[in-house]
This record gives sequence, C-alpha cells and structure tokens, in this order.
Amino acid sequence: GDTTLRPTSKLSIDIAGRYEYYTDTNNTENGKISARYDVSRRFALRGTISNGFRAPTLQESHFSRLSIFAGTGSVGGQLPVESAAARSLGASGLKPERSVNASGGFTMEPVRGLHVEADVYQINLRDRIVQGGTVRGAQALDAIRSFGFDVSPTATNAAASSAYFLSNGASTRTQGLDLKADYLVHMHRWGNV
Repeated sequence: GDTTLRPTSKLSIDIAGRYEYYTDTNNTENGKISARYDVSRRFALRGTISNGFRAPTLQESHFSRLSIFAGTGSVGGQLPVESAAARSLGASGLKPERSVNASGGFTMEPVRGLHVEADVYQINLRDRIVQGGTVRGAQALDAIRSFGFDVSPTATNAAASSAYFLSNGASTRTQGLDLKADYLVHMHRWGNV
C-alpha cells in the first residue's frame, strides 16, 4: 500500500509499505517515506528513507563446485551451505540481507531550461552474503568426500586441500553523491537538444 499526503501546498509526503511472506526465510515488512518541500517555483528540497530485503537465491543456498589441482595433489570445493557436509564445517543457513537507505538533496532551475539535481545517499547493508568460512586440511577433504565428490584418485595432499561455503559474513556501508544537470535548447523546426 502507498499514499501521498499534502499537508500544505508546498509539502508533499509519500508513504509506502509492503509485507512479503517467504516459505524458506523470514517474512519481511518494508517501508519507505519520502518528502518534498517546494521552497519556490525553481527550488525544492527532498529526502527519502527506506528499508529493503533480499532473500538468498537458490544458487547461493545450493550451488557446489570442485577444483582439482593435479600438480599439487590437492582439491578445493565450494559446498552448498544447506548441505550436511557444509554444516559439518560450521555452516548455518543463510539469512536474508537487509538494508536501510537514506538520501536527501535538492532540485533547482537556476535559469529557464537548466535543471540541476544533487542528492547525497547512504546504504547500510547487514548480513551480506559473501564467501564464508574456509577450512583447510583433512577435515575439508572429508567434507568434500561426504558431499559425494569422488576425489580419491587425485587428492593425495590433504593438508593443501580446502573447502568453503557462503555465509552472512559482512555488513557494508555505501555513501555517495549524485549530481545531474540538463539544459534544454529549443531549435524550433530542427528539434530540441
């Protein structure tokens, strides 16, 4: 649902909310509130704050791969985080990534036809899905074998072998500034530039 409010002729407020039900992960409630205040006909202030949600993809939860290094006699493997093999190395199920986004700025028309916009923003992302725990040695080789990869003839160097899985292992902050300007030139019968 969403609605737009106009408490005064110069102020508009947009409010939106969303609820989603997921069978594999947590449910989520997301919202957004935006406001714009027209200081004059040619200058306005604006700002937005919202939160977001991204469920783990099937690939992030279930993908596997194996690399065989024939020259060293070692193997490396990515185990699906949902597998018993990854859980034996300490993996736990993936949680959704969650974010909070905030931005604020202005839009103006200093001269007729010239539009300038500037916005600062910050995105805080928690529980970001990244390559997680890497385990080396015989324990890693045992996990790779227990998953079902047949590495017996090639894996002669257990100490150099490794296995890893994905995890909710990072929180990040992204900050930035967006600047935009455009100027419309009417060239009459030749069109606009």
